[in-house]
Amino acid sequence: MLSRLSTVAIILSCAFLRAQSTGPTQYATEQEITDFQSEDTYFDASDALRSKQYVRRAILSNVIDLTSNVEANRFYINHLMGFSAILQRNRNFTKYLSGMQGLSLGYVTDGSHGLEIGAEFSAVSNLFAGYRYFVRPKDFSLWPFIGGGFGTELTSLSLSDGPAAADLYDGPKSMFFGTLGVLIPLVEVALKAELRFNFYGSDRWILTQGVGIVIFL
Repeated sequence: MLSRLSTVAIILSCAFLRAQSTGPTQYATEQEITDFQSEDTYFDASDALRSKQYVRRAILSNVIDLTSNVEANRFYINHLMGFSAILQRNRNFTKYLSGMQGLSLGYVTDGSHGLEIGAEFSAVSNLFAGYRYFVRPKDFSLWPFIGGGFGTELTSLSLSDGPAAADLYDGPKSMFFGTLGVLIPLVEVALKAELRFNFYGSDRWILTQGVGIVIFL
């Protein structure tokens, strides 16, 4: 009887040791297929929900998708704040910096075309009308844009005074411009970073850069 019990114990011990020896091999094979070291890899939904980073990212993405008014076929109010680097190239040569505030009203169509009218207030203020084309990736919350337009100087609405040579400017008052930047849709509003190049003929060039908020109505 004792010998039989010893035999059974030996057989069970061998089976247990065999199972332990095959475990790591199976895990290593699965590890070659899936990168379990990656922070974005989860075994199942319950495992993902235990990750604060995953939950925050999922909640933020869904809130933006469900509540954002950043859509096409809408009017929008566009604000830009920054500074302008002004190069005056005529016989009264000078270059200087000026703070800048911009405000405009626009409309973006379903085809990503935008029309806009507004004003920029700086040492060289202007009234402008322009066009923008927005690139709207389907699965990426970032809208690059490019555009251009024309405008005219508003000497009576200057935000600040430039150097003495700026007061002697006698070149063209009308200008054309090109612009490029990115729009970042958020909940209810969008953030924007923009570069604008204003050309008053060859006599005065202005580089404007700034950030702002776009409110979709």
